[in-house]
Amino acid sequence: MMKKFRNLFKTCIVVGTLALSTNIFMPLGSDAAGNIKDEKFDYTYIGDGCDHTVPVSRAKLDYTSCYVKNTSSFAIRINVLSTNRSGRSFTVLENSSVTPYLRVPAGHSKYIPNYVREHGYHSCTLGINPEIHKRAKVRGVWSPDSV
Repeated sequence: MMKKFRNLFKTCIVVGTLALSTNIFMPLGSDAAGNIKDEKFDYTYIGDGCDHTVPVSRAKLDYTSCYVKNTSSFAIRINVLSTNRSGRSFTVLENSSVTPYLRVPAGHSKYIPNYVREHGYHSCTLGINPEIHKRAKVRGVWSPDSV
């Protein structure tokens, strides 16, 4: 009986090792395999109180939050906008943020929950609303997916 148990245990170890080494469980962890490369945004805000849309739409590959780091000297409010395609020529289809805006203080980063993939879209961009109302440089980095 003990020999049978040892053989079963060894078989489980071998199968488990093979499964992990061949990525058989990859679909279980695929949420964290998205478009995580940070891309800069850098523009001059004219202080008119209007939102600015980042001029490049990027592929949204998974269901994770978007990542934003604000390197401006003031807070910004961010929303995630679903688009019809990636690249510079796109149309904003809807605001897919979980909340209307998420505040990102100067020098901080945030993960922005969104429903881009849940709503059937595959690309997104950011809507940025600075909290100041004077001419200033808005800077930071973002990625459509996160780890």
